[in-house]
Amino acid sequence: MKNVKVRNLSLLSASVLLSGHFLFFMYAFHAAISIRYWIAIDIAIRYRY
Repeated sequence: MKNVKVRNLSLLSASVLLSGHFLFFMYAFHAAISIRYWIAIDIAIRYRY
């Protein structure tokens, strides 16, 4: 019975790690898009004025 408990715990920790990694990836991806967006706006303003 102890082996089943350990296995469930490891599955739980793996899913938590995976979701945390996924959240971090989504945050980093969003940050990269917004940075490129602001750089594009900055370039457009510089060329216009």
